[in-house]
Amino acid sequence: MSKNEDFRFALVYETASRFPRRYPEERQQVLINKIHAQRRFQEHLEKGGTAFDIGGSLSGLLNKKAHH
Repeated sequence: MSKNEDFRFALVYETASRFPRRYPEERQQVLINKIHAQRRFQEHLEKGGTAFDIGGSLSGLLNKKAHH
């Protein structure tokens, strides 16, 4: 048995959530904002706008090693 198995009190950083705790009104507003953003994006595409897929290109830049 390890010496930490009977440790009863969790440390603060173990119990703290990484996600913000939101009130129901805040969660509702976040969902509304997402829906509006999706609608604006759809309108942008319908008017001839382009959809940029930057996910792969950003990860390529971030993983590049600097040459000195």
